Amino acid sequence: MLFDGGWTDLTFYDPRDGREIVDAVGVDEALDLESYALLVERFLRLFQ
Repeated sequence: MLFDGGWTDLTFYDPRDGREIVDAVGVDEALDLESYALLVERFLRLFQ
């Protein structure tokens, strides 16, 4: 979800190796739609 302020929360956990990523992206500098799309694509690759 892209919040109105241009930031998003991301949480990823891989039970196979215990890797966990928790981040609030765009807090310092708001994301535009293109930056958000690239971020979502990168995030989805973590699930492959």
